[in-house]
Amino acid sequence: MTDKRTEKQKETNSYPAVYGHSLNYAIEHGEMEEYKASRKLNRECKEAVEETIRQNFDGMNLKSDIVKGDDNKKQEIYFKASCCGSHG
Repeated sequence: MTDKRTEKQKETNSYPAVYGHSLNYAIEHGEMEEYKASRKLNRECKEAVEETIRQNFDGMNLKSDIVKGDDNKKQEIYFKASCCGSHG
């Protein structure tokens, strides 16, 4: 996934905000660009997560070295990987 953040976002290590309203709301309030940008980033993130899982999950085990940090985060990823695996 290519990094499409602005230079300021890269400098502050921040990401664009997720658009939290419906399509109808975006249309009514003239916020279609924000809505579309958020949907696009969401889709790209989903694809990146799925690809990482595909590359590191053998159907039973997720490689332990893909997540560095606390055990709670690892447990969360293991859970998500097992859910993704069971829904193909």
